Amino acid sequence: MPLAIEVINNNFSVWPFAKQAQTALLATTTDLANAMQASCRSNISGAGKFSGQWVDGLTASIAKGASESYEIRVEHLLGAMVRPHVYGATIVGKPMLWIPLEFAPEAKNIRAREYPARLFRVDRKKGPPPLLFSVQDRQPKYFGREQVTVPARWNIAGTCRAIVDKAQDIFNAHMAKGAT
Repeated sequence: MPLAIEVINNNFSVWPFAKQAQTALLATTTDLANAMQASCRSNISGAGKFSGQWVDGLTASIAKGASESYEIRVEHLLGAMVRPHVYGATIVGKPMLWIPLEFAPEAKNIRAREYPARLFRVDRKKGPPPLLFSVQDRQPKYFGREQVTVPARWNIAGTCRAIVDKAQDIFNAHMAKGAT
């Protein structure tokens, strides 16, 4: 809701108050953006094995809006790659997703079709999913799934909302600092 001030007496000056309010608004917006960036990055790093670009890629910036207002933009440099972690997703294979096994570190971050050695598939009649073994060492490297459901891991919107709920108190504190 915008602040409306009606001046009835010409002896009353609104300028010092307006300048103080504008300064407090900018300081509040800066504090909120910094808190959002720090809290959201903490949320990401605490949600699993996320580090590097996953954490540092999130930024909160301030943009000047219309009519002396400010807008905070929380964005991630990895773009669409973060959507499954924010909203959850079901990823469907064509026809299978080949997921590296934990005890096969040489397969980590390498697609099955790009694995340097030849692989062969073992289908089991019942129970566990199919496996891809290396021809070279005859050890399993990947297991197959038709689809994988990734749960929402990051709560960026909730984290930002919790910080915005403190905006009035932060603004009041900045106004009190300017009044003294």
